[in-house]
Amino acid sequence: MSESIVVKVLGYLVRFLSKFQSLEHKLLRHQFFTSRNVLILVSAFQLFYFLLAVVLILIRNDYAWFLFLVALLNFVPSAMVASLLRGHVRAGVVKIDSGAGTGLDYEWSLNQVQESFSFLGVGATKLTENKDAFRKMAIRCVKNGGHPPELLLCDPGSQVLHELETQAEVSKHRFTGNVQVSKTALETIEDEINCKFLIGRYQPKSKGELPLFRLLFIDKKICLISSGYYGNSDLGRSIPQLLISKDAHPGLFLVFERYFNQFRSRVNCQSDSEGVR
Repeated sequence: MSESIVVKVLGYLVRFLSKFQSLEHKLLRHQFFTSRNVLILVSAFQLFYFLLAVVLILIRNDYAWFLFLVALLNFVPSAMVASLLRGHVRAGVVKIDSGAGTGLDYEWSLNQVQESFSFLGVGATKLTENKDAFRKMAIRCVKNGGHPPELLLCDPGSQVLHELETQAEVSKHRFTGNVQVSKTALETIEDEINCKFLIGRYQPKSKGELPLFRLLFIDKKICLISSGYYGNSDLGRSIPQLLISKDAHPGLFLVFERYFNQFRSRVNCQSDSEGVR
């Protein structure tokens, strides 16, 4: 095989993988792709394989037992997956992503908000990057829920941010600069819609005082969770995240809601420009 043919084949393969990855990302971010819906789909396949096995036994031809074995081999793993997903659904787990870069992103989260929004994190940089979506979200909160968005964020002047920059081996002032840029973006949006957000600024003395979780609450019904794994050059986009719902079972949701409220009690919720509310 000539070198030119190999190059062409590799080029086609790369393009195929790129399109496949793009399709996979769209599927993972689609509202259909939840533990509950996948459980229904897997259960349907499970029933199909079971009925197929029964039919094959009744046929009793030369290939029946071979096909029965194939059906059985498909039935067993689908039953295991269904059992796993059933536990997720009962616990209120909507879905689990390997990270915001491949799963539910920040713009998706902002677009889901209709009445209330609460966030616990470091700077909300990844949220304020979607300035138009954030502005529209804030307007909906005030219009439909009567309350502005609430954010618990790290003080831009915290020395801990410099420690995280060293840990991540990024340029000096990158994290502190991002937090300051996000702070300015929030103030700009406040002025644009004539609404002051509820912003609490915590001042950690060490990394151990940073939040254990990044939490984003949507309409007091859904919570998007990722661990407080700090000091990453990608700003946490590759940290696995968990989406839970209060409707299926409130257990997990209420635990993280309680953590958020306890963290809030340690911080004065105030406007960056107007002081304590």
